[in-house]
Amino acid sequence: MKKNNTEPISVFKWIWQSYLRTALIPLVVVELVFVGIYFSANNWSRWETKAALEESVNLELNLLAEKEAELINKQLYDFAHVAALYQQQTSQALATPSALDSDDAARLAYADNGAYVTTSDTATGGAAVFYSGVMPVNAPERDKVARLLALQPLMKDIISTHPLTTQVYFNSFDSLNVIYPYFNVLEQYPEKMNIPEYNFYYEADYIHNAQKKVVWTDAYLDPAGHGWMASAIAPVYNGDFLEGVVGIDVTISTIANQILNWEFPWQGYGILVGKDGAILALPQQGEADWGLRELTDHHYEEAITQDTFKPDDFNVYKRPEFAAVAEQLKRSQNGATQITLNNQPQLVSWNTVSETGWKLLVIVPKANVYQHTNAINQSLIQIGLLMIAGLILFYSVFFYILSKRSYAMSRNISQPLNKINAVLDQIGQGDYYQPEPPMPVTELEETAHNLIAMGQKLGDAYQALEKANRAKSEFLSQMSHELRTPLNAILGFSQLMEMNPQEPLSESQRQYVTEIIRAGDHLLNLINEILDLSRIESGRFSLSNEPVDLFTLVDEILSLMQPLADQNQVTLSFERPEPATLTTVTDRTRLKQILINLISNAIKYNRPNGQVTIRLEKTVDHLRFDVIDTGLGIPADQLTAIFDPFLRLPETSASVEGTGIGLTLVKQLCQLISGSIDVTSTPGEGSHFCLEIPFMERTDNSEKTDQIASDLLQTLSGQLYLLLYVEDNQTNLKLMEAALAKIPNIELLTATSGELGLKLAHSQKPDLIILDIHLSGMDGYAVLKQLKATAETRMIPVVALSASAMPTDIDKGIAMGFTDYFTKPLNVPLFLTRIQALLSQTK
Repeated sequence: MKKNNTEPISVFKWIWQSYLRTALIPLVVVELVFVGIYFSANNWSRWETKAALEESVNLELNLLAEKEAELINKQLYDFAHVAALYQQQTSQALATPSALDSDDAARLAYADNGAYVTTSDTATGGAAVFYSGVMPVNAPERDKVARLLALQPLMKDIISTHPLTTQVYFNSFDSLNVIYPYFNVLEQYPEKMNIPEYNFYYEADYIHNAQKKVVWTDAYLDPAGHGWMASAIAPVYNGDFLEGVVGIDVTISTIANQILNWEFPWQGYGILVGKDGAILALPQQGEADWGLRELTDHHYEEAITQDTFKPDDFNVYKRPEFAAVAEQLKRSQNGATQITLNNQPQLVSWNTVSETGWKLLVIVPKANVYQHTNAINQSLIQIGLLMIAGLILFYSVFFYILSKRSYAMSRNISQPLNKINAVLDQIGQGDYYQPEPPMPVTELEETAHNLIAMGQKLGDAYQALEKANRAKSEFLSQMSHELRTPLNAILGFSQLMEMNPQEPLSESQRQYVTEIIRAGDHLLNLINEILDLSRIESGRFSLSNEPVDLFTLVDEILSLMQPLADQNQVTLSFERPEPATLTTVTDRTRLKQILINLISNAIKYNRPNGQVTIRLEKTVDHLRFDVIDTGLGIPADQLTAIFDPFLRLPETSASVEGTGIGLTLVKQLCQLISGSIDVTSTPGEGSHFCLEIPFMERTDNSEKTDQIASDLLQTLSGQLYLLLYVEDNQTNLKLMEAALAKIPNIELLTATSGELGLKLAHSQKPDLIILDIHLSGMDGYAVLKQLKATAETRMIPVVALSASAMPTDIDKGIAMGFTDYFTKPLNVPLFLTRIQALLSQTK
């Protein structure tokens, strides 16, 4: 049962609250608006300031990144220039014969594994030689060593003039490594080291460097023992043959400590990212943000036998959390964005080092940028909070004073309104003629006067309406009786004449009699449909829901319609759905009446040799009946009007008999059984009527009912209860008798009319009355009113049991005084449970 969740209040309280709303709330709202404007303006100013500041910071960071990237580019360009010079000198040295000096000759020897190596350094510091022996080292190879050692002075000069340089080297195609400064190569390099397999060699070959220029490697682990580094390398060709690769190394720690050892504003820092996304240099300040520790050292517990690059954790392009930033870095040479590092928002600007394709990223914590702005904003918020606290204190005092004054004023107004409300209550209960109460205020006196006059007019109108309804009912009843009486004679004698074998009619007489019978049937149908329509419009049309076998129902209708179909030369067909049986709970008579009207129309308005198809389809919660004919069809502009009473199509009104209210009755009955009717039609091809009604399964609650009946018997044991059920439908009476039959200490009385129910209530004094609303004659509301008006029956609880299940019907029933309201079809277990609660309160 739907209830109104809004708690009603008295007029006294409403006027008091209204006074407060009109006096206090506008002032509070105005003040709050000003406070809101203050905070909004402050917030807007803060965001605008932040936006302008962020734009300025991004511009400054972009300029800084561009400047620092250019500085790095200049230094790396210098490395590249030196590498190009070293490349040129190495090419000349390989082409120029040279002999070993005594110092170098003394320190060169073959190792046990066949490698040709330096065993010691020179007194002034020289280069190390490692001919790995992966290929045989003979006289031509030793001559190559002598020619390359002639470059030791140049290698020393490169190291001495370029402090960022870690080492200078040459690697050949046959795994010769000449490197400065000297170190013990046998302890550092692996045996049979195949140098062309390392990135500091193959990244300069023709496949990777067709321009034969100086290129930079990504960060890798140096086999020579200097840890993580990057190299500027250049190929040395003899004609089209790659003799080897020269290189100049810079360690990652050198880049981090010297190249990135700048002071950035807002406590920021810079990192260097390689072309492949690897972080080449990460200062200590950024290690916590990135969750990394820069790889500046490496413990050479064993020789480096293959390329070793930085792990994927050091690759910006391979870390999922930086996917968006990675796309921007790949796509743009420079730019600015925001990222989150170590759960802190950061501003990032970048620029590209053109010499190497590396990216210099300048990263600044966003909180540091807005630190001063946030401090100012916090001060403004504190000022606003103090303003609010002052307003709360002021309005607390003001509210107390105002409430006292409004209390006195509302009391002076509410008392007269209570008198007016009492008059309204009496009028609402049907006592329309009330005396006019005295009022102290002119406006209230006018209201009371108008209310008394309105009540008198309502009383007069109600009496006139009741008189009109009675006259209408008497007229329809009288007309029905007066018409049916001669019709009974007309149809009866006509049928006797048609059926009399002793005095057979001639063919013309038989035709006359047939026309008389057809006209009589037509008039009888008209009378029945007008009476049904009248009962529906007056609200006295009751429903009786019961389980209905739909296949049986349709078969009955088709059998009934078959003679009409044969007469009109129309074929009837029923397309059955899959289930063997299909049962729903509805009013069988009304559903049958709807389908008969639809099918008879489909037959009458069809063409000779036409077809009428009936389809039945079940969805989850609905049943759909389709009635499809191949007849004349309905014009599109008439589709909605066909449900209006007494409307007939001009094309058929002369040739087809009909009352003009059949489809009106169909629509009204559909609404009564909670269904809907729809139609589509094509003139000349036919019409398609679609009826949808709710599908309600019949549930077997016998076991549950038995259990509840047992519980009810146990609860009500030792007492004898008398129930009165007022209902004019025999099926519903039988249902109630069956539901209460298993409870021996409940005696059920039944009455088939409201008048009989009142007599039994006064004579038997039942413990509980169950009352149907739509009774023939006196309806349930009238019965309830008389029961409540009599002292003997006023205290007997009365519950409604009706097919009117709309929320407005239920609310109306409760408002009229029913103790409870049950709807049909009856949920027997729930009904018994609630009856148990009601009976247990009566004794």
